[in-house]
Amino acid sequence: MARLTLRLPDSLHDAMAALAEKEGVSLNHFVVYALTQATAAELAVRQRQQFEAMRTRYPQAQAEAALERLLDERPLGTRASPGGRGARRRRTPAA
Repeated sequence: MARLTLRLPDSLHDAMAALAEKEGVSLNHFVVYALTQATAAELAVRQRQQFEAMRTRYPQAQAEAALERLLDERPLGTRASPGGRGARRRRTPAA
């Protein structure tokens, strides 16, 4: 694990320590949790922006065809149908 030394205002330290105590966790655990939440939120915003850019870049029919090709390449039983009715079943030849 990496170590990080921070300088922060006493008021912020006190507030975080109080929140950690209220949650019943150490200050270190609380800080890691808060930083994880902030990082995940930022990554989600960036991912949404990338998806929006892709959505406007390609015609819907082209995007759906590409998605269908990708889904057809997945292993048997892992593909959910667009209607949400479960995985597509492939027929196997009779022995």
